[in-house]
Amino acid sequence: MAILAKDSRFVFLLAPGTGSTVVAEALVNAELGRWFPLDDMRMGDGQGEDAFVPVKHTHYGHFRRWLLLERPLEHYQFVTTVRNPFDFWVSEYLRHRNRWADGLDDPNSHVHLTALGVDMVAKSRELEFADWLAYRWSKFSRKHQQLLHPLFTENADHVLRFERLEASLTDWLQSLGITETVSLPVINVTKRDSDYRSYYDASSRQLVERIFAPYLERFGYAF
Repeated sequence: MAILAKDSRFVFLLAPGTGSTVVAEALVNAELGRWFPLDDMRMGDGQGEDAFVPVKHTHYGHFRRWLLLERPLEHYQFVTTVRNPFDFWVSEYLRHRNRWADGLDDPNSHVHLTALGVDMVAKSRELEFADWLAYRWSKFSRKHQQLLHPLFTENADHVLRFERLEASLTDWLQSLGITETVSLPVINVTKRDSDYRSYYDASSRQLVERIFAPYLERFGYAF
């Protein structure tokens, strides 16, 4: 799902684990946009992973391939949220280990939407963070590099930063000429006992630095 501005000036994409749900709820509550689409959709012949348009994390590729909007894509500003990948992966591990673990026993849980989802939740209960992260990326070449959430960030015209979410939201809205105050609700907070840096050893830090080098450089993040 994305947020489509009521005047069609922007599309806000909900990149997972980056505070996007908070921003989306705030935009809807302030009547600055609406949820789009309202339900999961099967496109074309319904076959293949990209033929499924999920109700929550609709990404740029869905809009481009299936022409979901009334006007050409260049008429819209695509906006999403970004987050320090070192911080993101610790929260992702804790979500798998704590929040989503019960979903393994529920066949209707979102955990069961993909084989990877089931596998990573199961492994989060067995492995400590560094080993879990290494397992997550073990099937990729050592030369593999990418952005975090590339289907959301690669074609973004503007990004909001998780680390200063309310301020960056305000700055962005003001750039659109929207001066009203938009309050962020408190939802989906992943609790942890210590700073994300304490979860890393040398190898897991190097892993994130290598794989997400383009993202770190593009958005100025560091350990």
